[in-house]
Amino acid sequence: MSVGSYDVSGARPETDGRAPGPAPTKGERVTEASPAAGASPFTDGLRVQLQAAVLGQEPAVEAVVRAVSIAQARLMPTDRPLANLLFVGPTGVGKTETVKALARTIRGGEDDFCRVDMSSMAQEHYAAAISGAPPGYAGSKEGLSVLDRDKIESNPGTPGIVLFDEIEKAHSSVVRSLLHILDNGYLRLANGKDVISFRNCIVVMTSNLGVAEATRKRNSWLSRATRRGAETAATLELSRPRLADDRDRATARHALWMNRRDERVFHRALEDFFDPEFLNRIDEIVRFDGIRRETARSILDRDLDTLRGTLKHRHIVLTIDEAVTEHLLSIGFSHVYGARALERVLRQELLAPLSAHLHDCAASSTSPARLLLKLQGDRIVCRRVAATA
Repeated sequence: MSVGSYDVSGARPETDGRAPGPAPTKGERVTEASPAAGASPFTDGLRVQLQAAVLGQEPAVEAVVRAVSIAQARLMPTDRPLANLLFVGPTGVGKTETVKALARTIRGGEDDFCRVDMSSMAQEHYAAAISGAPPGYAGSKEGLSVLDRDKIESNPGTPGIVLFDEIEKAHSSVVRSLLHILDNGYLRLANGKDVISFRNCIVVMTSNLGVAEATRKRNSWLSRATRRGAETAATLELSRPRLADDRDRATARHALWMNRRDERVFHRALEDFFDPEFLNRIDEIVRFDGIRRETARSILDRDLDTLRGTLKHRHIVLTIDEAVTEHLLSIGFSHVYGARALERVLRQELLAPLSAHLHDCAASSTSPARLLLKLQGDRIVCRRVAATA
């Protein structure tokens, strides 16, 4: 099986693609739970696609791959969605990009999924946007809903994907309206007739809960550690002459301690905000870490390579000085805003001066135009470079 298609033998059968029936039976399980042939290539291909799209989030990628692999192998009850996933972490770290990569791999297009902006449903009456207007109200007869049935139900060989983005910003009644979806795998619309089946669908929700508290604790701890003259007990070890492997072990212990502490903060924030009935329906809580400087550099290098490739197709050779890359990184790297801050700086600081020169880059088919981006003071400037002999 090639990457980009979901193994039909690993998808759940649907009887009619619409209504699962008025009284679904819970607890039905597959008795023979052997992975379908070709599952391993699919899993490997999915991992490659996600790692290429979302840099620096290896644990999160592995968690998503594991959940989708379980769904493909039909190891869960069939009277519920294929997987209920909750992505938590700071903004701009790849939560939505992971969903796009998942859609690209499974459904063939990165926008081929149903996205519901939960931040726009902060009031109680927006529950009707999920289940449709009740009888007697406009749109009731048509069963109007923000849910895209075609991208949710899809077909047995291609699972649907739905993203409930920033779920903590929705009114509690809106969140409660999702419980039946997460538990029973279908939603009967308020008109009483239409049913949307989620039993061949991967449900993803995203949240920023816990980020502010984790950041506050981290900053407070770093401030105290700095006043003591060392960042942690582990870095105290690093301050003494030691062998390289000793330093590596100390750094690993420090990273593990920080990771476990952040894990507790996120879980406590989720438990304080959501009802147990909601959290008990989540198959996997996937935590995305804030991006580090080295990850930001990798993202920037990838984006610049993409830019070079785009211009190459237009017969333009672009050279970028290392000082330009370091400048973009120094002003664009942000723990708070993640990769979005880097994209914003790239657009403002680099693409603006570059675009001003593109109209002057008419080149012959045998002699491509050559541009150089270099740092002049604190500004990025673009220069036309003569072709070498």
